Amino acid sequence: MADFTVILAAGAANAVWTDPTVTGKPTRINPLAALPHRIHTVSAGLTVHALVGGALVADAGLGGRLFLWSWVDIPGGAPPAITPTAGTSAEVIFPAARFITIGHYTILAQRDAGGNVGISWEVV
Repeated sequence: MADFTVILAAGAANAVWTDPTVTGKPTRINPLAALPHRIHTVSAGLTVHALVGGALVADAGLGGRLFLWSWVDIPGGAPPAITPTAGTSAEVIFPAARFITIGHYTILAQRDAGGNVGISWEVV
């Protein structure tokens, strides 16, 4: 179990995901109607945070257990460069120019002896 969480801190909208119907029937059945499916969409830049204890922690406070980031899924072409913010490996900022391909992206944050957490979004 990971000892941190990952959030889309800025630049993403979170909306209810509604699949188009096929021949009048839904294409996705939600067993928990009170918890609708959701989707993160990005149309400009994006900031991603890995939070320890609910807070963004500078590298100096991580006890040498820094974050590593990697792509799990990209829509095609070369993956956008992942460049953590200086002094805090827990923050990655993607300028809008890095998302040149529309589609689905998933990034994974890893921390030594702390697990892995992935998060996805759609560039629209």
